[in-house]
Amino acid sequence: MSGGREGLLGSMDGLGVFGTLILKGPLLEGLGRFFLEEFKLLPRIGSRNWGEAAAVPVLSAEEVKRVARHKLEKLDGVLWTAASVRGLVLVKFGAREVEGARKWLGSMVKREESIQRDFGDGALIALRD
Repeated sequence: MSGGREGLLGSMDGLGVFGTLILKGPLLEGLGRFFLEEFKLLPRIGSRNWGEAAAVPVLSAEEVKRVARHKLEKLDGVLWTAASVRGLVLVKFGAREVEGARKWLGSMVKREESIQRDFGDGALIALRD
């Protein structure tokens, strides 16, 4: 096995639930954009600027919420990716347990707000806290 494949298998080891969202059409366009933007903002390997280690960034309220969500993702073992493919947005995710995936998906969908607005609160019944 190549080193890259072992890395992928190693990162997926321990995940108990996997899911895929396929977001297509005008009603889900905003949610798809939201997932793509949030994915772009995830911390990346090598993204730290070592020259400015002493500087403490001032975070907006939105950034504070994002940092808190990233901590919960790590705690719940949530891994996810999003991509635009042939006119739709594909979101793949996994978590150690169903509860972690449910909390993560609920937090993402509730933050974007279009599902509640367009389909009502009942559309989120399975994602409630």
